[in-house]
Amino acid sequence: MDEFMDKKLFALLCVLSIFTSLAVTVFFNAITIPSPAHASLSSNKTLGSPNLNLNPPPPPPTGWITVIKKTIGGDDIFGFAFNDVGGLNPAYNFQIRTFGGTGLDAIQAYAGFTYSVKETSLPSGWGLVSNTCNNLQVVADQTIECTITNAKIAQPTPVPTAQ
Repeated sequence: MDEFMDKKLFALLCVLSIFTSLAVTVFFNAITIPSPAHASLSSNKTLGSPNLNLNPPPPPPTGWITVIKKTIGGDDIFGFAFNDVGGLNPAYNFQIRTFGGTGLDAIQAYAGFTYSVKETSLPSGWGLVSNTCNNLQVVADQTIECTITNAKIAQPTPVPTAQ
């Protein structure tokens, strides 16, 4: 009888061992690591269990770009697109409203990239005077200022018609 029980116990332990190993393998093969987290799956030699390291890398250094909007002859709302010169990142669209001829917006950007800001919607009756917001090199923990200036276009005075 003892020999029969030993064989049953041995068989049960074998099944449990296979099932546990299979479950662990299935569990660890089903792990998906979201991008951009950098993870490594290594084996702990002492215990033989996996060691999952989900420590993401530190964020890249950033700086700031302050876009100064100047207007001559009035105030309005102006639309802009901010993007990196290489086109790796999608454009960020924003608006600046001027008061007393000035408005501004500050944008946080990754250091080491080159950026530009362009007007996307110029209100009727305005013309571009200057734009210094091209090819801006962002440096970590620094602020770059650039200026876009517009002037109100003089409307022609209607000439009275003789009657």
